[in-house]
Amino acid sequence: MSRMSKIRSLLSVLLTLTILIVGVLSVTNTAKAINTPWLHVQGNLLKDPSGNTVILRGVDLTDLAV
Repeated sequence: MSRMSKIRSLLSVLLTLTILIVGVLSVTNTAKAINTPWLHVQGNLLKDPSGNTVILRGVDLTDLAV
């Protein structure tokens, strides 16, 4: 085995280990859940227990092709 191929093999192993370590660390640092209040409907609005109007925001991942 030539010296360059040994260096490439070593770099490949180091890269693989780095990716695995970063993956493990990112899994262990998961987000903590927060206690969200119960919502209720008043007319056509969503309200929290204090009576504040709530607007839900997010991403809709509905598959329109179906």
